Amino acid sequence: MKINFNENEYETEAGTTLAAFLAAQKVNTARLILEYNGEVLDPAAELSGIVLNEGDRINAFSLVAGG
Repeated sequence: MKINFNENEYETEAGTTLAAFLAAQKVNTARLILEYNGEVLDPAAELSGIVLNEGDRINAFSLVAGG
């Protein structure tokens, strides 16, 4: 199935969880804000409980701090 991650299209197996997809892409979620289908996910969300579907849209935003 096809999903969109950071404006790029990816193929993944049906039943893939968000956690598994991000791990396969070598994405470290420790300092990211994730948006899933237009909604910002709670940082404490259990990503292994979110099963991806055809056409899902995921965006990852880095946290940046400065002074």
